[in-house]
Amino acid sequence: MLTGAGLKNVIDADNSGKNYIYQPVQFDLPIMADEDGNGVVRIDWDTAQDAHDIYYSENKGQIFGTVLDNAGAGVYFLSLAVDGIKMYHKDGTVKKGPDGKDYVGECVPGDTDAGHVFTISASERDYLELKFEGAEKYIGNTLRVDCYCQRSSGATQITIDAENFAGDFYVEASTLFRDQYTKKDMPAVFVIPDAKIQSNFTFTMANSGDPSSFAFTMDAFPDYTKFDRTKKVFCAIQIMGDENVVPQTDNVKDDTCPAIDPEVAITLNSAYDDGKGVTAAKLGRNLRIESARGNFDFFGTLNPVANWDTYKEAVKTYLGEEAAKDETKNALELTGYYFPVTIDVQSPAGTSVAGGTIAFASPKTGRTLTSAATVTAGDKATATMLIPVDADNSVYEVTVSGNSKTSTYTFDFSKCVFK
Repeated sequence: MLTGAGLKNVIDADNSGKNYIYQPVQFDLPIMADEDGNGVVRIDWDTAQDAHDIYYSENKGQIFGTVLDNAGAGVYFLSLAVDGIKMYHKDGTVKKGPDGKDYVGECVPGDTDAGHVFTISASERDYLELKFEGAEKYIGNTLRVDCYCQRSSGATQITIDAENFAGDFYVEASTLFRDQYTKKDMPAVFVIPDAKIQSNFTFTMANSGDPSSFAFTMDAFPDYTKFDRTKKVFCAIQIMGDENVVPQTDNVKDDTCPAIDPEVAITLNSAYDDGKGVTAAKLGRNLRIESARGNFDFFGTLNPVANWDTYKEAVKTYLGEEAAKDETKNALELTGYYFPVTIDVQSPAGTSVAGGTIAFASPKTGRTLTSAATVTAGDKATATMLIPVDADNSVYEVTVSGNSKTSTYTFDFSKCVFK
């Protein structure tokens, strides 16, 4: 399984009208004669199944047919006839639209090619009939129909463009390990937390119809695995042997529940504006934050903002009014790169975060800097911060204090690009 660790061009199909995914599909159908002697094929629910929303347009969504020989090889290419697509009810009558004319499918909102979708219903048992030019000469043969299915759910599309190709992936690959002594095969998983796919891959195809493999090479880089944030590794190998079964009487059950940490959510403060020309858009582009079990990874391109008077004022919050007057101190936090964030702290049910603070340890100076807003009493509190990011020391330790309890998190800016 490849899971995108920096891939942005991932779209899940939905029926909002904006995120349809068009899946190429093929149907091998018998060519039969209609009442006028034309060669036609029919797609019903039993044939279509999940591919029951057939998309058609005159340019990008054309429907083609290929006559197959007895060996299953394509021998003749056929084009869809003019007015060659119709919907029929299960009783064989042509389906009509609201205007009384032959049904032409449903319009696709925003489609620049005026495409239409013909939905084959399981409950109504209707079917789609396709008529192809010259198909009457091949009645009794098999026609392979190439068309597109519109997917509005249950599909994901990942696009790799020239700008984002060879992005970082989190790789989990399943395999088997054989025990040298017992000769048993045990499931195993290779985990590569940061892999980059090389661009020089090759597709191999043959006309024999045999399946071929797609081989590609990945470069592994050290990073944290999802369940161990203590050290960065190139690869982790998990081998699943037989479970050790302990008799029930030997189990010791601890009914004492540990104290629950406050739930912390970190989001980009995209609305940041100091009122003097510095906005979130000026601080960086394509900024985003991903979380994994209390640790937060930051991505995007940070733009330099040198000698920023607004941030000098913000340093007073971190250091205190008097300490901020010392230029030698506040200058240490003027890293030139700043990430605007909003921090939401949601306390566990039935409790409150009382009089706490959000703070982070500056890796450049070692000082603990308090957030611009303290966490107030109540079950939820919000604080905004401008985090100074040091390009050379980009992993921060962050603490949230409240209810006499301190929780520690990691802010990792190492994947940011510093302009």
